[in-house]
Amino acid sequence: MIDDAREVPVTRIEVLDFVGEAFDGTAVDRATLLAAAEADGARPALLALLRRLPAGVLTGPEELWSVLDVPVDLGAARGLGALVNT
Repeated sequence: MIDDAREVPVTRIEVLDFVGEAFDGTAVDRATLLAAAEADGARPALLALLRRLPAGVLTGPEELWSVLDVPVDLGAARGLGALVNT
């Protein structure tokens, strides 16, 4: 069991919890996603991940997965397969 939040991998579910609404039918850039995550109190590991996004805009959250290598959920991160449908 992982007790230290710094060791828990960032997952797609966590990313969407913090930035999913930022898309709201519009294209967004890295700064917009970072601002949304910071405003919602995202943990440092997620903010660091978002800072690695390339410049430019994304038209929807599905585009995040082509540039961010993150598991769907903690089950997938632990090699148990995704716990939710992707």
